[in-house]
Amino acid sequence: MAAAPYNSGILARDRPEPGSWYDYAPADTDTSARVSEIADVCERFGVRLPSAALQFPLRHPAVVSVVAGPRTAREVAETTARATARIPDRLWELL
Repeated sequence: MAAAPYNSGILARDRPEPGSWYDYAPADTDTSARVSEIADVCERFGVRLPSAALQFPLRHPAVVSVVAGPRTAREVAETTARATARIPDRLWELL
């Protein structure tokens, strides 16, 4: 089981924003830059970064589920959409 796929929030939006958090602390410049690079790849394929973040851990054979922690009905709906979004294999190859 994997938890916290959005890593304190930096992967919960399509791009990192000023003040984004990573590993329970404000994200440093290098981390924000790397997340922006990942977001660029996602955009090339029409994939939202949060969808990729949610599905990424499931690519590992030891992971059978991901705990995203939605708190509202809206977040449950968003999580469901992210979990079922189609992500081309080529995207993963570029990351």
